[in-house]
Amino acid sequence: MESIADSLSNSYQDFVAAAAGVLEAKEQSNGQKNSATDAALESFKQCWELFKVSCDQPRSSSSPSSSASAPSLVTRPPARPPPPPDPDQAPGPTTPAYRPSAPCVWSR
Repeated sequence: MESIADSLSNSYQDFVAAAAGVLEAKEQSNGQKNSATDAALESFKQCWELFKVSCDQPRSSSSPSSSASAPSLVTRPPARPPPPPDPDQAPGPTTPAYRPSAPCVWSR
């Protein structure tokens, strides 16, 4: 388990360093796209993918049904949208709304 934590920590450090490299390259190029920014972005993408893989390793290695001969695929359920708000429980003023006791009558 310690080697998994070390692997995850190392890949995270590489990912953060690559992100810093993108920011530095962009700053040095005054926000213009050039070969240095392209290379930094490509390095960032690779580090991001490696970091995602290292994050998934603990899930696949801790699964009792995983076998050494077959790769395990981790599927995540689709995200559910939040339920619609309940109008009876909607936040609002705690004091009763102003209601005139008699209808307004305009006179001239």
